Amino acid sequence: MKQFFVLIMTAICCGMSLGSCSQEVVNESRLVPQPAISITTRTDLSVNKGVIYLMDTLGACVTMLESDGSGNYASTSLDPGEYDLYALASDNLASLDLPSPEEASATSLIRASGETMGDLLMAHQHVRLQEGQNTSLHLILDRKVICLKEIQISQVPSEATAVSLSIAPLYPSILLNGSYDTEDTPQTHTVQLDKGDGTTWHKAPNSILFPSMGTTSMTVTFALPRGPKAYLFTSSEPFTPNHPVRLLGTYSDEWEASEIPVPKGTYQGYYVVSVDTENRTAVLLRKTQEKGITSEAQMNQRAREINRPAGALTDHWRLPTEDECRTFLSDTNVNQIIYNKWYYCLSDGHLVRLSSIKQSDGTILIEGPYRTTYVDPIYYRPVIDIRW
Repeated sequence: MKQFFVLIMTAICCGMSLGSCSQEVVNESRLVPQPAISITTRTDLSVNKGVIYLMDTLGACVTMLESDGSGNYASTSLDPGEYDLYALASDNLASLDLPSPEEASATSLIRASGETMGDLLMAHQHVRLQEGQNTSLHLILDRKVICLKEIQISQVPSEATAVSLSIAPLYPSILLNGSYDTEDTPQTHTVQLDKGDGTTWHKAPNSILFPSMGTTSMTVTFALPRGPKAYLFTSSEPFTPNHPVRLLGTYSDEWEASEIPVPKGTYQGYYVVSVDTENRTAVLLRKTQEKGITSEAQMNQRAREINRPAGALTDHWRLPTEDECRTFLSDTNVNQIIYNKWYYCLSDGHLVRLSSIKQSDGTILIEGPYRTTYVDPIYYRPVIDIRW
């Protein structure tokens, strides 16, 4: 399949305007005046809920200020000294997993508390408060997320029953100091598209996401009658913060994309048993099967004689594990599978046999495993590991 895919990224119009949220720290003592600090933040007016963590020189949070719905912050008093202020604001603070004041540090992780996340803007500033001296701070908050606005793929084959698009790798979280988390596993965001008029599939998710970790990969998967097909596209630039993303693609003959394996689909004409996307490996099933394997030596010889797919990690095929055998025996899209017949596989290192039985309602029942030896009637259908 060939695919022409156009990536459009446009700069966001933040509409940044001056929304004041000020705080007065008032001196309660008549003998030794404590410093007063006035904080004003500049951010999008729609982002009016926020918190400010104030850290001492030891990195401990001495207090956390929360804004109300109008953007104003509660008052508190501070001793003279040096502090680091870590501010963040959102239109939905409840969608973020924030550290408590007791646990907070500059490297505390901020991540989505559920499947969706609100807007996120952050700022950091160091301040010195001197005895009897008032200090005013003006914090400009920077947006730390992207917005996936729209996805559209046109001229999709009419036999497709579902279309999805996945974006990876995305940062999984962000630190309170504004640095992105590079230690945890990168995230993948998947969107299921809706069928529109004719052959166009579309979605306007308006999803708030952390930006991409370098160059972005996008996988488009089509659900087809003979199993899913997936194709990989790579953007020429990363998805950076403070930008909306619109992905517009057209299925045509103008550009050949890279086909990638997807579980229970086909790849290079082989059935895909499983895929490890992190290591970019997959397990493929031999296209055909045979009987008459009556010894391990005979099987090992055949394992090296059968043609191998591109990217094979070994010079021979292998017997499937019990789980792998159950996968392809229970899938009605696998070519040449014969019901009520036995197939070789391995279970905990032992040679066993499994059989698939098709029920009257169309479901597949797997019988076994049973210990066996190499005998003529059992079918030999090996698998092989590849890198893609």
